[in-house]
Amino acid sequence: MKKLWHWFKTTGLGLLTRFLAPWTSFIALISGALITYDFTSLRIDYPNWPGLFDVLDSKALIIIFLISATLAALLAWVMKRRQKSLNDLQKEIESTRDQIGEIGNNIKFLFDGLLLNLSKKLNFKQGDQARISIYVHENSDGHFIPCGRYSPNPELRKPGRTLYPDNQGCIAKGWQNGWHFDKDFPETSSRHKSYCQSQYDIPKNTHDGMKMRSRVYAALRLDDLSGNPLAVMVIESKNSEQFDANQLQTDLESIAVDFSQMISTLRQHIPSPSDATERGL
Repeated sequence: MKKLWHWFKTTGLGLLTRFLAPWTSFIALISGALITYDFTSLRIDYPNWPGLFDVLDSKALIIIFLISATLAALLAWVMKRRQKSLNDLQKEIESTRDQIGEIGNNIKFLFDGLLLNLSKKLNFKQGDQARISIYVHENSDGHFIPCGRYSPNPELRKPGRTLYPDNQGCIAKGWQNGWHFDKDFPETSSRHKSYCQSQYDIPKNTHDGMKMRSRVYAALRLDDLSGNPLAVMVIESKNSEQFDANQLQTDLESIAVDFSQMISTLRQHIPSPSDATERGL
């Protein structure tokens, strides 16, 4: 038994790691791509394959993605640890942190893809100056952090602030009330600023830094299955007539449970405010 254990530590573990590492990375890549894919058109083209598409659309793929991505990071760490000397231990730790942090980046990519699919349901078109974002709440410091964003305009997809106070803006209204819709934002910059200050407690310097000064905002709170609030989904547009409040609320509430379950499952892997800036989220 001792000889077998010695062989495993010195040789077997290395062989096992080298064998599993490419497979876990491959599974993470494939499952991550499948999670963001919309199978609606394929369901129509291949009506006799409902079982296959039910599996591909199931939450099991999220679990497979998380497990394989985490294993890939851990196996990479094990391989490096065995190859380097003790003097390089600190470098290994930093490398491992980067690999684990990459899971957070993949999660953001996942939500970006899901919001792209949602934009199709909401009839976003090329040229629309509109955007969908998800903001996860941090109970520890009373802020939101963005973890997903989509817009037909690439400039409006770019990261903005890394922290959003939970007592300002339409995010706060949606967080407090569950649903909020406002299409009365003025068109001119000065009146828009005054409206944001009086109605949403947004400071002047914050308004000056806004890349997108929308004229209609909708915010839906996302709760877990126990009713605990998790995040807020915000839809905005520079066209005040782009959305109908009742229809938009119905469309968003129809997908709210799916998004809430994913956020609840992935919550511990979403980068916190302390490293959001470092990771460019």
